[in-house]
Amino acid sequence: MLMCFRKSLFAILVVFSYVNSYSQDFDFPDSDTSSLYTGFASFFLIPTYIVEGPTIYMGGMGAVLINERFIIGGYGMRKTGQTYVVKGSYDGKMLGMGNGGIITGYSPYPGKRVRPVFQTCIGWGGISIASNDSKGYAITEKFNRIIVLSPSISADVRLFSFVWLSLGVNYLYLSGIDIDGYTPNDFNKFGGYISLKAITGN
Repeated sequence: MLMCFRKSLFAILVVFSYVNSYSQDFDFPDSDTSSLYTGFASFFLIPTYIVEGPTIYMGGMGAVLINERFIIGGYGMRKTGQTYVVKGSYDGKMLGMGNGGIITGYSPYPGKRVRPVFQTCIGWGGISIASNDSKGYAITEKFNRIIVLSPSISADVRLFSFVWLSLGVNYLYLSGIDIDGYTPNDFNKFGGYISLKAITGN
């Protein structure tokens, strides 16, 4: 666990150092470009590893600018694919997870082609454990309510006039895990962060 934390911390520092150095050199052709939009909508993926297997969280968010550097908005995400419980009293059952809430973000270099972005998702949701009945319908056997804290650091890269690509590192923290055979450490993991942003205008 300590080794994983050290590797993830090293990755965060590398991303920040790389983006910080390049953000000093690349300006928009128009220095007022950062004021041409009021917010964004985005699609994002968080590839990570939970419950003894790889998984991908998929979601979307929308945000508005408070000023040139700060944003606030909302998000929603869910676990994709099929994940099965492999121990405890729910062994063999399907596991699902979804949550939504508020997002806040900050960028110290709003007018750059490449810029670091720090953002945090704070939300709530649940983890469900289900089995299929004779007709193939999912029957929920347990619903575990959770609180979510998900900070990330990423590099925003301007691809086109109003399209940005974000690549970075994320940490997903879930509070309130109560599933037989598992601890919070089975769900609270570092992961990647990939996002495509569409900028909205005035």
